[in-house]
Amino acid sequence: MRSNPLALAVLLGASLLPVSLGNFTGNAQEQVLVTSNQLSLTEESQDEQVIHQLIQEWLVGFSPKEQTVKFSFRERLAKFYNSTPGRVTLHDNADSQMRIVNSAADYGEIWDNIFPTLQFLDNKLTQVYQIEIKGDLALTVFSFDSTFIFPDGKKDVVPTLATLAWKRTPDGWKIIHEHGSALKAAQS
Repeated sequence: MRSNPLALAVLLGASLLPVSLGNFTGNAQEQVLVTSNQLSLTEESQDEQVIHQLIQEWLVGFSPKEQTVKFSFRERLAKFYNSTPGRVTLHDNADSQMRIVNSAADYGEIWDNIFPTLQFLDNKLTQVYQIEIKGDLALTVFSFDSTFIFPDGKKDVVPTLATLAWKRTPDGWKIIHEHGSALKAAQS
């Protein structure tokens, strides 16, 4: 029985098999290239799915609903961030002091002070505009609606645009850059 090098490459995962296109002619060369590209697209698609899921989980972490007084950034969100100080840049215009911080711990302090001033907060993903992955780095741009209830009972929904940059680590994808901007001011 004669083996088919193309079928073998597909079966073993073309990226594992050293293939010289000089060994193939015409249509066979095109098939090897297509197969190789499809495999890398599949890996990228899996990373995109993981990142998309992380965005949703991150939003849940930022959605304490009625538990705003007991909110703990470290318990709910620290797992999403690179924990090495100086290896992150984080900013959200919800911070009245408009600080840019370089550690997840400092960012957590900002949010741990904001959440107790609310009665309720929930965030719902509205659109993912971009998930771009290059090697161990990923860029995501997405929007979500933040539903606030303030202590006086007033309710407001604020559309927000977020940009997160992620780095693949041995512990999974971690946020290394965050910029969140409300697209309108909250009516507190």
